[in-house]
Amino acid sequence: QGDAANVQSEIERLRAASAKLEQSIAQANEVAARAAESAQAFEAWKQRIRGPLLAADYRWSDDSAFVRIPKAVLPELMREGAAEPFSPPGVVNPFAGELMGMAPTEQRSVEAALRRHFADVEERVTAGIQETNLSSGGSVVARRSFVLSPLPEDEMKPRRDQMLAEVRGVVGDERWPVVEARPPEAGPRVPYSIVGQNLPMQSAESVEISLTTDPKGTLMVESTSSGGSPSVRGKYSVNIVGYGGGPELSLFLPEGDPSRAAELERFLPTVTSTLRQRVLAWLQEQATARLKKKENP
Repeated sequence: QGDAANVQSEIERLRAASAKLEQSIAQANEVAARAAESAQAFEAWKQRIRGPLLAADYRWSDDSAFVRIPKAVLPELMREGAAEPFSPPGVVNPFAGELMGMAPTEQRSVEAALRRHFADVEERVTAGIQETNLSSGGSVVARRSFVLSPLPEDEMKPRRDQMLAEVRGVVGDERWPVVEARPPEAGPRVPYSIVGQNLPMQSAESVEISLTTDPKGTLMVESTSSGGSPSVRGKYSVNIVGYGGGPELSLFLPEGDPSRAAELERFLPTVTSTLRQRVLAWLQEQATARLKKKENP
């Protein structure tokens, strides 16, 4: 009886193993069938694509989602358009990656080089910002000046050239004209266009922020800025529509409107982002010190 029980147990085990093997065989056959179907579909696709290319009366199919143009035309297309191949803080725009046929590893290498350079420049720009308290009185309760000087060209040129050489080494000489191409009126491409609209240009950039009280006693923010971009010259005031002279200081409380950074960008649209962030930090400090004090005397 004991032997019979053992034999029966072994039979059950073998049946279970057999069922598993049959299931594995079925799965393997299913995978093989799918692979054969995929291979057949790929072969059909390859014939459909290669057929017109190798035909004696070759012509590009009108059904294709792509068009074919000579490579020599690409730089001219870039010159005619306003699109930039790279975006801050070091991103290869999708159209540029596709236009140049960049492999994922190439794109990652280019973006790494751009980001390292941008981070280096951003650090130097931030370190060069000068802040000065200005005299106040009357309705003006506080005034502060923020000045950002352009980075010395003799200091930045070697770093920029090194970054460009690294990017060019990845892109290659054949595709490099696509990166360099610029409309004639835009001048040579410099970072950003290979590094950026967010950095100071040729002249020092300054912003003067004033905290004023309106007739109701509400603290408001006003600004005067000058310099910076070569396209902006002279001194001018920036007012945001709907706030009169500017937004209320309460907007910049830590628990205030989460859109305050975007609001400040509209309030100071021509100011470098690095300088704008420094202004935002000061306004948050002022809002905390002055408005919290009123709430908690």
